[in-house]
Amino acid sequence: MITVGEFCLLVYSLRRTGSSVGVAMGQVYNKRTVFSISFFLYLTLFACFGAEKTLPRAILEVGTVASAGVPGFGPNRIPCLYGRYALGDLGSVDAYAISDPVLFSAERWKRTGSGAQTRWIALAEGRRIVAAPRAIPSGNPEAVPRDWHFALSFPETVDEALCLDFFALFADRVSFFFSSAKVREALSFPAVLGG
Repeated sequence: MITVGEFCLLVYSLRRTGSSVGVAMGQVYNKRTVFSISFFLYLTLFACFGAEKTLPRAILEVGTVASAGVPGFGPNRIPCLYGRYALGDLGSVDAYAISDPVLFSAERWKRTGSGAQTRWIALAEGRRIVAAPRAIPSGNPEAVPRDWHFALSFPETVDEALCLDFFALFADRVSFFFSSAKVREALSFPAVLGG
């Protein structure tokens, strides 16, 4: 995918190199106008050729319920909120929200991204697990924790890129839902994602 800057530079360089298109543009428009027109064309092309990824529709089948035990951390009783999404032909996705600290061991987890885009990926029990920490501003910090880890468990056959895209959507939507909760009992996963 070409960036805005590259596209605008391409159009501006046509003007500077003496090409017939560039010369015609140079006679009529100044540098700022060329950039503005280029930017508008880029946005138009970007919108027309499907820049948005369409994720499969996921419907919450189970949850949001208090549970214990999160895959990818060995045998455990980590307290969490749990839900299960039906993801059509791709199977089901188990969702976990963990308010306790967890440790991602290098033997089990692969780290991708950095900073706020850090994701941890593991394969366990025939599932592909994607997890990441998320700080969520709370309307009531005494009742609703600020620091969470979200984890999604996909069938191992689901493409890793799709898992990461779906995780990003899940984390954003759940963060919004959690940030508006005034009591812990009001925490919930969205009923529908994607699609």
